[in-house]
Amino acid sequence: MAGHASEPSGAELALVRQLERLRRLGIDVQACFGSDGAAAAMARDAGARVHILELPRDLLERRRGDLRLFADTLRFAPAVMSGARLVAAIARAERIDVVSAYSMKAFAYASMGARLANVPLLWQLHDIPALPYFSASAQRAFRAMLRTARPRLVIVHSQAMVRALPSVPTAIVPHGVHRHAATPTRPAHGGVLRLGMAARLAEWKGQHVVIDALAQLPAETLAGVQLRMAGAPWFGEAAYAERLHRLVAERGLETTVQFAGHLSDVAAFYRDVDVAVHASTVPEPFGNAVVEALAAGLPVIASSAGGVAEILNGCDGAILVPAGDAAALARAISGLAAEDPAQLRRRSLAARVRARRYDARLEAILLARCFRAVAANEPPRLSRRRSPGLVTAAVA
Repeated sequence: MAGHASEPSGAELALVRQLERLRRLGIDVQACFGSDGAAAAMARDAGARVHILELPRDLLERRRGDLRLFADTLRFAPAVMSGARLVAAIARAERIDVVSAYSMKAFAYASMGARLANVPLLWQLHDIPALPYFSASAQRAFRAMLRTARPRLVIVHSQAMVRALPSVPTAIVPHGVHRHAATPTRPAHGGVLRLGMAARLAEWKGQHVVIDALAQLPAETLAGVQLRMAGAPWFGEAAYAERLHRLVAERGLETTVQFAGHLSDVAAFYRDVDVAVHASTVPEPFGNAVVEALAAGLPVIASSAGGVAEILNGCDGAILVPAGDAAALARAISGLAAEDPAQLRRRSLAARVRARRYDARLEAILLARCFRAVAANEPPRLSRRRSPGLVTAAVA
């Protein structure tokens, strides 16, 4: 299984959790990373054998959808080929049955390594390869990569991702979370509604939209609302974090908004808030933080787009608002702040019921079936019965 980043981002943390779960199901997983660091250390702690490829930092820190990632192919070609040869050598020496690429950048070297070793390729895609993530030129390059690599199966997490893909063998396997112990009814903290937002500090995550929404609340409502923002900037996004701090000061929200910094335990963070907020300004491929919030029994206010909308549609524990619409977000916050405790408890119960569709054990079982199917050159057998309407397999 090939990743790329040494920093423990959401994708890398998910990769490590996946390693642990697949190993429990009898799949011997070895991990390759483009560089050494915290994510590789966590994979070792999970019991996996780890291989470090030492790829250039410039390549590892390219943003997804950045056309330069494709335009610079010649400049990075020696490093990518070196990584591919190492993957191929590992695959041959360890008699690997399947090479799995866990990120866009890892796909560049893992796909070539798989072809060199004549081992089937499985790609776990975590992005929506469409605007605004990918320019038109980057989309064309992405499709060319798919045609060249010919993965035996592409695993995605939502219909929103499938719609952006060309005709390739695809399986939809939503991320799962561990069920949390039942959270007692949250006490009224002096009549204050505690909002929580767990997301990397990046403009497309929409923290500025939430701040704008708070600034639009009537004074009497704002006095009963607090917001905790957990997360840190990544990959050159420090300027946006500084902008958020300035925005809070300019709006006079210093006593309302708290920046909690880097988040290592989402479940612990959600135990201390009453409502989760998701405010991405563009459609997301899935919504791990949203599912974690549901599992914690939190009502959720979220952008109505992409995989997040698929998770929350029809859920009485959620309020969906148009992406980037601060006024609509302010109305949703005001509405929840005015609800009585009984209604909030009903929303909490509905959130937990919806979270049952996203079970970590089921995800691991479905992923194991995908890996075994790829190794056997068969279509994956994914049942809908345990997760109606959410898990499908479509092989083209």
